Amino acid sequence: MIKVSRYISFFLILLLYSCLEDTFEPFYFGSLSGYVYDNFNDQPLRGVEINTNPSSSVVFSDSTGYFEIEEIASGEYSFTANINGYEKEFINASIINGVTTEITFKLERQVITPEEATNPDPTSETEGTARDLALKWTSTVPKNDSLTFDVFVYESNIDSIAFSKINTKDTFFILNELRYETTYYWQVNTISSTGGKSNGVIWSFTTLDFPDNRYLYSSGYTGNYQVYSTNANNEQRIQITRTPYNSLYPLYNSSRSEIAFVSNASLDNQIYLMDFKGNSKRRITQLPIAGYHNNGMGFSWWPDNGGFIYPHYNKLFSIDRNGSNLVEIATAPVDRHFIHCDYESSGQRIVVLTSGSLIYEGEILIMQADGSNIIQVVPDYPGIIQYPSFSIDGKFLMYTRDVSGFESEDGRQLDSRIYLLNLDTMETTDLSINKPDGTNDLQPRFSPFGTEIIFMNVMNDGSGTKTVYSVDLNGSERTILFENAEMPYWK
Repeated sequence: MIKVSRYISFFLILLLYSCLEDTFEPFYFGSLSGYVYDNFNDQPLRGVEINTNPSSSVVFSDSTGYFEIEEIASGEYSFTANINGYEKEFINASIINGVTTEITFKLERQVITPEEATNPDPTSETEGTARDLALKWTSTVPKNDSLTFDVFVYESNIDSIAFSKINTKDTFFILNELRYETTYYWQVNTISSTGGKSNGVIWSFTTLDFPDNRYLYSSGYTGNYQVYSTNANNEQRIQITRTPYNSLYPLYNSSRSEIAFVSNASLDNQIYLMDFKGNSKRRITQLPIAGYHNNGMGFSWWPDNGGFIYPHYNKLFSIDRNGSNLVEIATAPVDRHFIHCDYESSGQRIVVLTSGSLIYEGEILIMQADGSNIIQVVPDYPGIIQYPSFSIDGKFLMYTRDVSGFESEDGRQLDSRIYLLNLDTMETTDLSINKPDGTNDLQPRFSPFGTEIIFMNVMNDGSGTKTVYSVDLNGSERTILFENAEMPYWK
């Protein structure tokens, strides 16, 4: 028994000694904190799952994007941020005893490619659309996503974008004042909130046929003067010219198939010709319309539409519509220049306005078509005289005169009125009897029926809106036709 107990005691001693030889490592702990942001817009992300590898606690970010794991055993870890709609992100970091390790996740959105826009309105290749319309389309919005659209509209035969709407949430695009008889191409590109993009197919539509408008005028309301055509209520207004130059004094030919006008595209005021839609523009003259106080006014079609007469300093010229056969018709009296001219519809006579070096030195002459038999019909009255033209039957002559007699070198008029001169009796009729005080009636033209006159009215200091009116031959019925318009013509 004694021997056995000795052996047991020895074994216990050996076992105890052996245990003392094996040392135990104590556990050390640190903590982790950080934030999660959207990498696209740096906005905090809520509800992002944060876990570790090796595995420990799982936490979620709060509304500020903040998260925290308070107690993690010291060591090397890979931390993962995960939430639907974003790519997972991994960050390797060390956890150190007694230290809070800080990390920041910036998650990339998962790119969702949206479906193409569909159901165009108007449907592709639609013809006869209005000039004012709304383009519409539909699009399927992916779950948990939102869409924006880039819309581009192109005009046929023009490389640049005619209209665009970028980064819109609307599924419509309103267009106004499109060109007549013009094909437009449009495309809707769809962009998801994740940056995915689908370029839509190209659709097209064609606008209404070009209308047969009877009125022409020029307007410089938005910049350089441009030519417009319209109907009586101005609902079919069309901008005919679109140039960086002035386009002035538009005149239809007798069939309204062509428009002659004056442009300073070559620096001087030259006569140009185009069709009634504004196409096929071409220069006719080489010698410009020029002279005392002449800004390009005062040329006229031949009655048969074959050419033009126009003033060039003290000369009156005739030229064919193709720019050939330039012929001098007449020479102005000494020290005077031609300013304005008009052909009688019969082709037998021409009326001209001449001026001296001072703008108020004006007189009106009538001559035969070959320049012979010149007679004075309106003498050099005090004040400015302008815009002579024949009635359709050639029995009357119309012109304007500032009856105030005011004579200023800058050309200001105080009371310009429209007069109708009976060439048989030489009696005159004042057609401006209802003209507002402080305004001028200017630029009169006979209507194609001969029963009315179209003209422009403006404040006598040049301020305010330039407005086109019509009036009957008694001067009693004044009707507003168009605003922000001048140099009217009615055919």
